[in-house]
Amino acid sequence: MSDAKATTSCGGYNAFTPGAKWGLVIVVLIAAATRLIGLGSLDVWMDEVYSHDASSDLLPKLLRWETISNESSSPLPFIEQKFTRRVFGEESPLSLRLPSAMHGIATVLFLYLIVGCCVGWGAAFWAALLLAINPFALEWSREGRMYTQWTAATLLLIALAYEAVRWTRARSALSEEEVKSQPIVLNWRWWLTGMLFMLVHAMNVMGTMTIGGIGLWLGLMGLVEFKSRPRAGFRILLGSALATFVYLCSWGLTGIAKALMVSGAAIPARGFTPPVFSDQLLGFLRQVPGQVPTIIAIILWLLAIVGLGVLVRNGRWRIALLLTLGGLAAWLGFPAVAKSHYFAPKYVYTGVLTYCAGLGVLLAWLSRGPFGLPANAGRAIAVVLLVGSAAVAWPYTHAVFFVPKMEIRKAIAPVQKHAVKGDVFILVPDYYESLNGYKPYRFGDAVTVIRGPKEARYGGRPGGGYAGRHETMLAPGAPH
Repeated sequence: MSDAKATTSCGGYNAFTPGAKWGLVIVVLIAAATRLIGLGSLDVWMDEVYSHDASSDLLPKLLRWETISNESSSPLPFIEQKFTRRVFGEESPLSLRLPSAMHGIATVLFLYLIVGCCVGWGAAFWAALLLAINPFALEWSREGRMYTQWTAATLLLIALAYEAVRWTRARSALSEEEVKSQPIVLNWRWWLTGMLFMLVHAMNVMGTMTIGGIGLWLGLMGLVEFKSRPRAGFRILLGSALATFVYLCSWGLTGIAKALMVSGAAIPARGFTPPVFSDQLLGFLRQVPGQVPTIIAIILWLLAIVGLGVLVRNGRWRIALLLTLGGLAAWLGFPAVAKSHYFAPKYVYTGVLTYCAGLGVLLAWLSRGPFGLPANAGRAIAVVLLVGSAAVAWPYTHAVFFVPKMEIRKAIAPVQKHAVKGDVFILVPDYYESLNGYKPYRFGDAVTVIRGPKEARYGGRPGGGYAGRHETMLAPGAPH
């Protein structure tokens, strides 16, 4: 899977060699194993309960785009969950999480193919392997949410944008006779398909920022081409304008536009004050490699930047810039959203693509023995970096597989001593009985259990921030 002397196919991409096929099999098997084994073993938690509710009641829940009860998400992830629940069981955590796991596997596959075709199969193998074992990617591949759908769609959009520009540039260099003899692959149907795809992608929460990044990249590519190939530059700029139009429209579709418009005077949600921007950035830098110490995170990110620099040095600056903008574009609007919502690195989740691609290119470069370094020594350094990055992230990886984010039996353990005295009521939402296997008899007859309304949530200590609005432990005689 060496990138040296890479052959190219007639389309201008690296040929899919036998070694590349074996690399694909290996990374997909690893991705499938890390995402599917034990997928339904842990209790569902708060956000997954939202997914359960949304996929149970699609039409009333998801067609009210501008209401408080809306998820501000594309209906597509919940339609997928509704299908898998019908097939594998309505109340099964496995059913709820399977779409995320499959999109997580697809993300590894797409990254391998894109980096392999545009850069080299060695770099593709390292990048896809890093993504397959990355605990940040694993966390959301093993939960019933929509973040892996975002990364998979981002990579497809990157591939579409890169191919559109590559084809436009290549076609503009042909003579009129050659143009007539060439089959028209990218015509108006491609741009229409891209527009419709972006509209669907845009409704997946932060996917709108990804489209903004793609539009920015297309604009830069159009300006680069305009001087030498005016016609090609003009067509690419039209694509940038289309992406920008979809980006602006998609804010209205998701209802998040309000967050940007009022960002200067936004009221922190649920009594939560987001950290300052520098803390948000450091949190993101630490989270993507696997919740590692700050200094290690900075070193790993610097290595990833060096890898992207290797691409630029080798003339692959277009794909390097596209992977950077496509992966990090969520920062175009994330700080504003955080002001009116709350801070969470998952809202800039696609940054894991930029990190894995850059570090993967660097490891492939090292494995070829740069600067006169013996190839075996370079490979050893690459393996040490890979294993070391996985080792420092092991606590996070362990938590993803074995530590539930919220287990009701543990969450209400502190009130058991009161329960045996019969001096409390516990409000238990209906869905916890089905999704987490919670049963009132766990506390015997000494506690009165009130089956809560659908909107109730368990959140920790009563009266504390988020918990106080939803889940309440009631003393006898208190209104309920």
